[in-house]
Amino acid sequence: MPSNYKRISVDIDGLFEPIQVSDTPAAFTGYKINGVDLNLRYAPAPVGTASTATTGMKQAGAEIAPRFAAIGTRSTGGGGGPCVAFDMWLNSHMQAGGVQLGDEIDCAKYFPVGIEKRSVKRNTIKPAPCVRIVTTSGAAVVASDCTPMTLIDGTTCYMPDMLGKLALVDGPKGLIWERVIECRYVKTRNVVFINVDNGCYFAGENPANRIATHNSDKT
Repeated sequence: MPSNYKRISVDIDGLFEPIQVSDTPAAFTGYKINGVDLNLRYAPAPVGTASTATTGMKQAGAEIAPRFAAIGTRSTGGGGGPCVAFDMWLNSHMQAGGVQLGDEIDCAKYFPVGIEKRSVKRNTIKPAPCVRIVTTSGAAVVASDCTPMTLIDGTTCYMPDMLGKLALVDGPKGLIWERVIECRYVKTRNVVFINVDNGCYFAGENPANRIATHNSDKT
């Protein structure tokens, strides 16, 4: 039976078939689709690389998962959500782990840039794989690797992809776009999903030099 989608007149259903009920799904730490752990990032691996995941699709009868190998973790919401590490400073007297519902914190405005107060709507704490980024002035923040960053053109990208890109910093020079010169994975940490109505809030290792991070899924 033809599928609803074709690419260059190729019937997708002719290329893929569902897995069987007997196929064993892999263990997972967050969300999964038919055994694929969405907390993992996958990249092409050499032919024959072993895989315990079941993707839910087969191509010409062959399991797709063995063609890919996990190269790191990237949560898509299952690892605690897009959020900063528990010990990041939101201001001179409050760390992320101490924020309460209803607290007003410094958030970013764009076009033109500015700072506004927004009320915290959520403060869930969970462990998540994290990334640390550092800008040219030394501003640094640790956040879950699914955290989006709002860029100077209004688009977003995830924390692990920020190297060389510009981040909005509230530091000694005021509000300024600074280039990210360091971006690396750090160990899994407790993070705080601070929701401020789909906005960006400032946080960092130094309360006097903070970086704006987005609080919702990448758009």
